[in-house]
Amino acid sequence: MMKIVKGQYQDDEGGLYDRVTSIVGVLAKPGLIAWAAKLAAETGDPTSHTKESQSAKERGTAAHLWIKQQYVAPDNNPPDDILPYHTAWNRWRENWPHHPIVMEKTVRHSEHMYAGTMDMLADHEGKQFIVDFKTTAKIKGRAWPDYRLQVEAYRMALEHENDAPGSVAGVGIVTFDAHGEYRMDMWENSDAGVVQEAFRAALCLYRWNRAYSRKGYHE
Repeated sequence: MMKIVKGQYQDDEGGLYDRVTSIVGVLAKPGLIAWAAKLAAETGDPTSHTKESQSAKERGTAAHLWIKQQYVAPDNNPPDDILPYHTAWNRWRENWPHHPIVMEKTVRHSEHMYAGTMDMLADHEGKQFIVDFKTTAKIKGRAWPDYRLQVEAYRMALEHENDAPGSVAGVGIVTFDAHGEYRMDMWENSDAGVVQEAFRAALCLYRWNRAYSRKGYHE
């Protein structure tokens, strides 16, 4: 059983694993800086981006929980604020028929010492796919690059745990928005090796930055 201890996963023997979401967080996000500046200019409040980010996070968490619950106990009467995401999920499910093999599964890579919790391992047409759900106000384009690294890290860890390289046919990000639309970005195996190399580089950078920061910038 894995648990979170001071920002890391910890196993029953006390082993510590860096979190996938923390690792991919080393990627720069210039779009967020521009969005924050634009929002501050429009509202006259320099902290407005923080408030909006928190609000979006809360909406996203509620939508995530609702969608995942649909696989256990379907309910076609969602609250009004969840309805657009529910509609988008239903449309995606109809266009990409699947059933969950396991949900909310924490996987770890005992060689690279990282872990993360994937939303779903799904069966689609007899093949296994890792799927992660995201929510947004309005879909504007393909998934962010850190999301691509995130699901590839899950693939690496799951196949490592099971000693089954190549067992996962693809990894994907499914984004639902507040207008009832969805977008699925699915990647199979053609570029998996390159993306896995990129994730390992991000892991090295994350650990170097953490060690450097702990020593202090002005030593």
